Amino acid sequence: MREVNPVHSPARPEDQPGAGNPADHGRGSRRAGMTLIDAGRKAAVYGFRHLLHNVDYHLLRGLAAPDKVAMVLTHRCNCRCVMCDLWRTADGDHELPAERWIALLDELHSWTGAFRLRLIGGEVLLKPGVYDIIGRAVHLGLTVNLVSNGLALQSESNYRNLMNTGLRSITFSLDGQDAAIHDRHRGIPGLHNVVTEVIRRMKRERPAMFVSLICILMRETAPQLAEYTLWAEELGVDRVLFQPLVEAPGRPEQRPGWHRQSDQFVRDLEPFDRSIAALDRQRRLAARMELPLRPLREMRESFLRPESFQINRGRCMLGQTDLQIDPSGILYMCDVQHTAFGHVDDGPVRQAWRSERARAVRRAIRECRRPCSSLCHRSPGLWEKASTFLRYARAGRL
Repeated sequence: MREVNPVHSPARPEDQPGAGNPADHGRGSRRAGMTLIDAGRKAAVYGFRHLLHNVDYHLLRGLAAPDKVAMVLTHRCNCRCVMCDLWRTADGDHELPAERWIALLDELHSWTGAFRLRLIGGEVLLKPGVYDIIGRAVHLGLTVNLVSNGLALQSESNYRNLMNTGLRSITFSLDGQDAAIHDRHRGIPGLHNVVTEVIRRMKRERPAMFVSLICILMRETAPQLAEYTLWAEELGVDRVLFQPLVEAPGRPEQRPGWHRQSDQFVRDLEPFDRSIAALDRQRRLAARMELPLRPLREMRESFLRPESFQINRGRCMLGQTDLQIDPSGILYMCDVQHTAFGHVDDGPVRQAWRSERARAVRRAIRECRRPCSSLCHRSPGLWEKASTFLRYARAGRL
């Protein structure tokens, strides 16, 4: 049974997820339509915040609220991925309950007015009360994206509960169009077929659902980027994102030479180069990618010198733009830097964001010279942010 927060439950039965006409996709669907006034208000908030973030890069005071919030609802997972150790080490003993996450959503919304929310794990759909959390985020008008391996959605009740939240954007981890490769990487036979069938069903029943895929760049997937993007297009996927293999999440300590022990690290660069060239020749496919080709080309260097590579990102603005909350409520800015600066139970998040500890963390991020190949750490300019905003608006994802 799903957890229900008695404080934040809607007063009217018809406002509850899944209530009433099945064609009515819950409280989120009635609020999904965004007016030009709403979009203009969000654009003004993000634009002004962009200016304050750039000033704050020098002052480090937390002058503006973050643009992006990642809520890591759980580290538990139902896959057995070869490139991740969370499933070996995670437990749910110290996780925040669903009602606490919902209260945090209300607090952050009151503070920021608007932000992009990512709900991630582990496997986020294993979190008790997750559908109430999603429903509340949609109800608040946040730009919500959920990241999942898709396995839980082979359950009809899980699928229906998710669709009834009004969620409009979901990202699946899917390593290539080859089912055998994906299932071997994820340790679950048949998983590739489960995910592809869920995507087909979503696009059939809810064509406006924005579906993205994340593919990890590994030895077996790096040579097939163009083929993968074409296959994703035929599947009905809206965007694809390629991310380089990194040291396994969940390890208690980092190992500088981790890549030497990895069977999946990309060592033969010629197939990868051909794959990038094929994408470059097919601009229609490149346009389906979440990020431009240039950062992807730079990934080549990360495979050549993983112990010193830093993506050409300009200024790293994570200290100004990003807030991450781990399953136990610890506040971070960058998980690579282990940049904890507070806890949700220590007082308002806004207060922690502007604390001296947060200022010290921002300084450490600004001065960071550690190896980094994470595309999310790029610092997009105002024009790229505006283009992304317009793309989200056209896709109905705001």
